[in-house]
Amino acid sequence: MIRPFTLRDLWLLRQLEKEHIVLYPIEALTRPQSPLWAALTSLLPFGEGQSLTFMLQEPRREGGQRQGFIQARQPDAQPIVYIQRLTPRLDADEEAHAVWNRLVSHTVTAAGERGHLRVFASAVQDSAETAALSAAGFSVYAREDIFQLEPGTHPQATNPVGIRPEQSTDLWQISQLYYAITPRLVQQAESPVENNTSEWPRGPLGWGQGEGYILEDHSGIAGYGYLMPGRVGHWLSIRVHSRAYDRVVDLLDYGLALLNYYPAYPVYCGVREYQGGVRVPLEERGFNLLQNQCHLVRHTMVRVKEPARGLVPALEKRVEAPTTTVSPTERS
Repeated sequence: MIRPFTLRDLWLLRQLEKEHIVLYPIEALTRPQSPLWAALTSLLPFGEGQSLTFMLQEPRREGGQRQGFIQARQPDAQPIVYIQRLTPRLDADEEAHAVWNRLVSHTVTAAGERGHLRVFASAVQDSAETAALSAAGFSVYAREDIFQLEPGTHPQATNPVGIRPEQSTDLWQISQLYYAITPRLVQQAESPVENNTSEWPRGPLGWGQGEGYILEDHSGIAGYGYLMPGRVGHWLSIRVHSRAYDRVVDLLDYGLALLNYYPAYPVYCGVREYQGGVRVPLEERGFNLLQNQCHLVRHTMVRVKEPARGLVPALEKRVEAPTTTVSPTERS
């Protein structure tokens, strides 16, 4: 049986969290949170977005208990969900894969019932976790290398020409930069509102709690950087148009200079496979490759067309009306 977390599950979650797997590396590297604390805060009527914790506990036929949990979060005002943590570990026993599939499928169903359109997860490339998520209906839409810079190697503050802090009036041009440099497949997976190019996926959970900055040239915004400080590490994101690859170093240095105002923690930067002009400047600044990961998505709803029937059969005209339905997933 799979059920939402309640206070009666405190002891069980405390036992299970010792072996949980993180499917949201940005959080683990910058703002780690214990599953127990995340579950408790999910019961509160406030906080960033909405948290979901589901517990699985049922008897085995051969004796003993089959147990596990999954945690996910919905960012504020976005119809999407990120899977953050899950247990058991896939190498725990021969039933681990089945438990994973049940918990993930249940979460996808719950997300769809709440009107969320997509469920995201991240996992190390070519790992057992990636294979398990694929078996549960997830698709890889992007691959990313995570680079790490050890503390104590940040440059002093600089003010490169053409770079300035982000302003609220920059949103539309930043979205145009995103759509210009991002492959269509990735846009289809990430875009918060279909066919709305005035919005764009700002970034991971916690976005909005850092500092953004702009690189401008004669054609407008050519690059965008964002520094998200954390409790144990900082995350630096860089997006740049191919026409400004020669300014990536300036974008990078400006972001690193902002770290003079934050604790000296490691700095992480994710570079996707289509961001070819960013890797070399990162390595020149002392960043080292930490891991390769995949971003996966599963859509919870599909658009189907059903005929809308009139009230008078003799005058009935068949009209195509779009209807939203939840994709079939396992129900517990």
